[in-house]
Amino acid sequence: MKILLNHEMHETSKGDRPVVPTAFAPLREKQFLYMPQKLSSGFTLIELMVVLAIAALGVSLVTPNMIRSYESFKVSAEERKLVELLASVRMKAFLRNSAYVIQLKDNIFILANKDVQVYFNYIEFPTQQITINEHGFWDVPRISYQLSNQSGMKTIESLPDAS
Repeated sequence: MKILLNHEMHETSKGDRPVVPTAFAPLREKQFLYMPQKLSSGFTLIELMVVLAIAALGVSLVTPNMIRSYESFKVSAEERKLVELLASVRMKAFLRNSAYVIQLKDNIFILANKDVQVYFNYIEFPTQQITINEHGFWDVPRISYQLSNQSGMKTIESLPDAS
């Protein structure tokens, strides 16, 4: 049997079966390879579970560090608050030319002259009394306090008295 391919005549090598021209061979292969596929409209349950497991692992690794950082920020904010309170009282004593008495006990900062009390959550004081004179200087060399998340005492040094 002979078939026409590219305007030429070729002999078939398969006996009685016609040979598909080479120009149509890709079409024939595509017909056999093409299988109708079901369209996916979402994710499978396993895919969702894997994504959730990865997200949960990430959250479990990050959360403890974030909590420690948050507590550390709160502690350092209270330390700044204490330093600012002391600086404010010193400035008022100097500007008003009057002495102030500060009492520190447990977690309370008490400005005795003005009946002002400031409570701290992360700072504890040994009982101490500080007098700030009309020049803004303390009568003690240092103020001691302890942070609730640390074991050692910390101090704030006073400036040397000019008088």
